[in-house]
Amino acid sequence: MTTRRRNVAVIGGYRASAYEADLAYHLGKLLARDGYNLIQGGRQGVMLHAARGFQEQREISQSRCVVVGLLPGHDASDATAYLDVALPTGMGYLRNGLITCASDAVLAIGGMAGTLSEISLAWQMGKPIALLGSSRWSELLGDRPLDARRADRLIRLNGAEDAGVWLASQWTK
Repeated sequence: MTTRRRNVAVIGGYRASAYEADLAYHLGKLLARDGYNLIQGGRQGVMLHAARGFQEQREISQSRCVVVGLLPGHDASDATAYLDVALPTGMGYLRNGLITCASDAVLAIGGMAGTLSEISLAWQMGKPIALLGSSRWSELLGDRPLDARRADRLIRLNGAEDAGVWLASQWTK
């Protein structure tokens, strides 16, 4: 019996600062290196940079992991070129629930209200969640529970390597 490859969502802003873009790129590389599938919204900003890093590293490591983009519209015309699978949902922001549901863990970089909705949905679904960098959500929500329904907390991480260690610990408990 083979072990199922884990799906990790990288969520964040449609617009990314240079710092967030770099962080997303290195996180994508780490996910490919460590053999995770990348689940995301499939468009610009954090999504594009994570997918680009993932694809570049996958070529080097010859991994069989994939990047899946769950797109808000009815077609794939606005998808980043770095996706292996572009799935138009026609659901707009409601597709955030699909992204979190399809993932075993969620990593958030920056973002605005859409990212906050994904964090909230992941929390309600019992998914492990980490906030990376010095984003708005990391500052406001990091290192505390989102509400009383869970005993754990939203984890704050500094960079991609910290995320790799944290992800590995999620399935060795």
